[in-house]
Amino acid sequence: MKHTDNLTENNFLEDETLTRAVVRSLEIIGEATKKL
Repeated sequence: MKHTDNLTENNFLEDETLTRAVVRSLEIIGEATKKL
């Protein structure tokens, strides 16, 4: 998650595009772990 390394929590939460991308990445990881 190199795009979030230097962000504060507030900056992260204010960036809707980045927040959605991170949430989607976590959803994909969760779905993949169900298939293991």
